[in-house]
Amino acid sequence: MPETVGDSIFAVIAEELGFGRTIIIVLLFVIFAYQGFKIAKKAPDTFGKLLAIGITSWLSFQALINISAIVGLLPLTGIP
Repeated sequence: MPETVGDSIFAVIAEELGFGRTIIIVLLFVIFAYQGFKIAKKAPDTFGKLLAIGITSWLSFQALINISAIVGLLPLTGIP
């Protein structure tokens, strides 16, 4: 079982704040991703575009994996 405080932070936040605020947190991740890709589109050079896309994709993917595992859409560990 993963350590609750370190590994399942979204579950702790959801328990403490409730469903409504949890939805707000998910929407903030969506807004972050949208803004990151918007910044990438306006970057003046290729390096800036790739950097913005890389950072945005990395953080968004990690949030998606974490939230999906906590709500039960993905397994927390490998299936034996």
